[in-house]
Amino acid sequence: MRLKSNKKSAKVGESVMLEWDCPGSANTQMIIDNGYSKTAIDVSQSGSQTIIIGSSHDDVTKVYVKGLKDGKGYTLSKDINVDIPKAKAERTWTGSSGKGKSRFIDGIKSTWSGLKYGWSIMPQQKKLAYIIMQMIMLTLIIALFFPKAILWCLMGIVCYLLWYSYKK
Repeated sequence: MRLKSNKKSAKVGESVMLEWDCPGSANTQMIIDNGYSKTAIDVSQSGSQTIIIGSSHDDVTKVYVKGLKDGKGYTLSKDINVDIPKAKAERTWTGSSGKGKSRFIDGIKSTWSGLKYGWSIMPQQKKLAYIIMQMIMLTLIIALFFPKAILWCLMGIVCYLLWYSYKK
């Protein structure tokens, strides 16, 4: 019994040819596991199949061939390393040539850049939840100093939610 692939690693979107030979086996299945989901395909005792590599949870797509031979179960496995392209180049801290205020400003710029990137990849529903959470926190902080202002702050939140729901 054997299972082999024509590549040990592949990029997302590339195809990989798998070949297996399990003479005398019954109920043979090929299972492809990318860490997010498993796909099972009924296959013959021997053959080949081309698969397209999708994104992978652990940078590895696992391929199994399972079946029965002589009343006993067996499993053959093969790991295909997945090269996942990074969304953006990783940022490295270069530090600051200056001292004091310049280094502080560089730190703020770096933090602001990270926050902008995080906001740009955040789903729309999470953005709305985050904005509402910030508005409620601001309301609570204002209410600490001006207890009567809580009504006006809550009205502001309601107005924002009405505006948001009707703008679409």
